[in-house]
Amino acid sequence: MSHHSAVSFQDQSPLQEYNVVLDDPVPELEIDDILESPAIAILRGASQRGSDLLLQDGYTYVIDKNLKSGQRWRCSVRNKSIKCRAAITQLHEDTFVCNPQPHTCNSKDCAEALVKIRRHIRKEAKCRPYASASTIVKEGLQKHLPQNTPIANLPKMDALIRATNKCRQKRRPKHPLELQFEWVEEALPKNFVQEDVRVGAYRHTILFTEFGLQLASQARTWYVDATFKSVQSPFKQLWGIHAFIAQNKCIKQVPLIQVLMTRRTIGDYSAVLEAIKARLPADVSLQSVMMDFETAVWTSFGRIYPDLQLRGCSFHWTQAVWKRIQLYGLSIPYYKKKNTYKFLRQLLCLPFLPAEQIPETFHHLHSLVLPNHSDGLHQLFAYMESTWISSRRAGFTPYQWSVFGQTVRTNNDVEGWHNNLNKLCERVGASCNVYELIDVLYKECSLVTVQHQLVAQEKLEKHQKAIHMKISHPTLTHMKISHPTLTHMKISHPTLTHMKISHPTRSPPPTPEDQPPHSHHMKISHPTLTHMKISHPTLTHMKISHPTLTHMKISHPTLTHMKISHPTLTHMKISHPTLIHMKISHPALTHMKISHPTLIHMKISHPALTHMKISHPTLTHMKISHPTLIHMKISHPALTHMKISHPTLTHMKISHPTLIHMKISHPTLTHMKISHPKCSWGSVLVYCIVYWYILHIYLQKE
Repeated sequence: MSHHSAVSFQDQSPLQEYNVVLDDPVPELEIDDILESPAIAILRGASQRGSDLLLQDGYTYVIDKNLKSGQRWRCSVRNKSIKCRAAITQLHEDTFVCNPQPHTCNSKDCAEALVKIRRHIRKEAKCRPYASASTIVKEGLQKHLPQNTPIANLPKMDALIRATNKCRQKRRPKHPLELQFEWVEEALPKNFVQEDVRVGAYRHTILFTEFGLQLASQARTWYVDATFKSVQSPFKQLWGIHAFIAQNKCIKQVPLIQVLMTRRTIGDYSAVLEAIKARLPADVSLQSVMMDFETAVWTSFGRIYPDLQLRGCSFHWTQAVWKRIQLYGLSIPYYKKKNTYKFLRQLLCLPFLPAEQIPETFHHLHSLVLPNHSDGLHQLFAYMESTWISSRRAGFTPYQWSVFGQTVRTNNDVEGWHNNLNKLCERVGASCNVYELIDVLYKECSLVTVQHQLVAQEKLEKHQKAIHMKISHPTLTHMKISHPTLTHMKISHPTLTHMKISHPTRSPPPTPEDQPPHSHHMKISHPTLTHMKISHPTLTHMKISHPTLTHMKISHPTLTHMKISHPTLTHMKISHPTLIHMKISHPALTHMKISHPTLIHMKISHPALTHMKISHPTLTHMKISHPTLIHMKISHPALTHMKISHPTLTHMKISHPTLIHMKISHPTLTHMKISHPKCSWGSVLVYCIVYWYILHIYLQKE
């Protein structure tokens, strides 16, 4: 007679058979369907084939047969090597009878936790077909794995990830391999509009939300850019339109329209823009577009939106010129030679100048290139001339790539968004399923509604660089300032000793036509400043007043007005090719070097100047007054007016191509007065007698 043991249960627990392989999806399991006891638990529909699963003491059972009074459960371990015949008979609903046949397989530790992990993976793989498999597995382990309890039966991460991917393969559409395909509508987001635009055999898919389209019609500037990393054939690129939303000082750039493109010709871009334009209302606010320098995009925008202002991204402009610098073999001199670095930096700063000043400045820089300079430098200027200065292609003129007075000068926000998109796809530098990409794009574009609300409440903003700055600190000793968009600056600190300022585009925003244009102003006042270096290519007005400044270096190619007053300045070097007016007053200046080829007016007054070198080929007016000047060298071939007054001058050298030694003869000099009492006719006679005497002795010896 066989022995039977009856077991009853009251509690409930969600359990499932542990197995690495995940097959067909299981039906949703509600908590109320789970029956649990300390010894036996049942999970409805949890086996590999969708039937119920019973667990007892680390063993799992599946239904063997249905009986009139209940069910018979057998051990789930049945394979070629092991056929376990252990079984449990269920009588009615709450009575279980264990059959006497023992298990020939081993039980599994923490079977309940393993079943919960498997259940989490199966459920999430069904609900999130485009989520990362590793993310799903990690979430399941973090949620259900017992802490501080080692599990010997836990499979490897790679096995769980492969099982997750296999489980959702049947639910996720395959990536199309050719142009002629049909979208699987069930796999696409419902509120993400997809419009196919066909150009011959090619097709492009426009993706947007209704709210994003509304913002696109209200935006005054579109920021356009593309990425190639998140797409694979037959698609060539993801092309996006972005814009800024703002509320007072809060500003944020958001994605509005995304386009999956299979080709990149003028006809393709034109067809896409026509389709977008047809979706927009008639009264759009669009005024300008910023983009890179892809000719097809510029031509298409010019055709579809002829009244728009097309603007180039300064980052892409610099990138294009830098590639040419590398191509022509100038990158090594750029890094190793200081003069080459400074010269090419001036060339790369051209976008920060007003458009009308760019050709003149470019040609001035070109004039500094001599025939004996490297061929690469000549090739670079030829490229610049043909592509960016006098180009007739797609509007690549200085008016299209000058960013003077613009707050946003690059498409870096769009570039950053594309980088984040690649990370969200978890395929940085690789391709991904187009359905997965569309799902990620929908989530990003859906966030625009939330971002818009946060900006409206001034709780979300893009960090802006300062445009106005006032600094006042009585004990500051060292300061370094670098800001490309600063427009106004006033500095006052009585004990500052060292200062370096670098801002290539220090200029205010443009003003209306009926108002006078803004000037670029800087005022610096600090009585104890000892060292200062200033570099800004577009500064026009500068006033510096500091009584104890000892060293100063100023470099700005387009400075027009400058007034410097410092009684104890000892060293000064000024270099600016287009300076127009300059007044320098410092009684104790000892060394000064001035180099500016187009200076028009200059007045220098310093009673204790000891060394001075002036070089400017087109100086027209110059007045120099310093009673104790010791050494002076002046070189200017086209000087027209010069007045020099210094009673104690001991050495003077004037060099201009038509001057003939102490005979002053130069066709373009119109007025010159030289007054220095130590240089008299008597002194000249004495020098001549001494010279004749020495020559006479020499001839006698011969």
